[in-house]
Amino acid sequence: MPCAFAARPLTEAVETLRASSPFPIELERELPSEVLAAPVSLDEAGLDLETALSRVAGAAGLGWALDAARILVGTPERLPPVPEALRIQRCLAQLARDGHGEEWEKPAGLEANAALRARLVSVTLDVSFRQAPLTEALAHFRGAGGVAIQLAPGAAGQADAPVTVELRQRPLGIALRAVVEAVGLDFDVREGRLLVDFRSGLEASAARDAKERSARSERLRAFLAQPITVDWREKPLREAAAELSRTLGVPVVLDEEAWLRETRVTLLARELDLRSTLDLLARNSRTAWGVLEGRVGLVAR
Repeated sequence: MPCAFAARPLTEAVETLRASSPFPIELERELPSEVLAAPVSLDEAGLDLETALSRVAGAAGLGWALDAARILVGTPERLPPVPEALRIQRCLAQLARDGHGEEWEKPAGLEANAALRARLVSVTLDVSFRQAPLTEALAHFRGAGGVAIQLAPGAAGQADAPVTVELRQRPLGIALRAVVEAVGLDFDVREGRLLVDFRSGLEASAARDAKERSARSERLRAFLAQPITVDWREKPLREAAAELSRTLGVPVVLDEEAWLRETRVTLLARELDLRSTLDLLARNSRTAWGVLEGRVGLVAR
């Protein structure tokens, strides 16, 4: 597992993580020198590699992805899409950490958002900008504040707007707000990063997110309420999962341990709602269940 380390340039931080990675870790070739030199730290030891990568890359305003048996750290828009198999694997890994079933669909970046909001209050810093381009000012906050900041596409026209702000030992959130408001912008916490945009843009995107969350919750409730009939007598878990997948018309995936177990399940259910059926299946097979993006995951307990 990755060890904790004090602030160091991004290049050195990535080199430290390589020692704990089963895959080579590479930095995007086109990253500017100021990003490569940005100081990042890892305050907590014993994290899994995925979490450590997310924190280190996020502190420099970057993301990461597994691509062709290597881990690539770079700007989010240039990263390759995450393969479906890996997305399911991450879903199951998270489900195993979170415990047992229910409609497992946390708001995106819930824990990261809470940590970021705390950082906006607890971290203090100096800022001294005289006619500095907004992008330069935001880069300062990424490095000195250790936070991920994204300038929304709708505010791209303000990227070179000059900023003049002088503050001493102010909380990160107050200092950042003074900078972005100087060019008519605002910011909000979104999925573990700070999104800088016009206030109207932030309000519009927040409304879209809320509408999508509501729609997802409604779809999830309907999905879990559908009636299921099964008649399994000492059926291998893998076969039961395959049959359930055919019945539901969605993937039902098992983690490696659940797949390798020679577990057999006995379950008789007639027109029982899916939620209750999954609860009984999990109890009989020593698994936990969860649903994400229309997929059902079963992991060993």
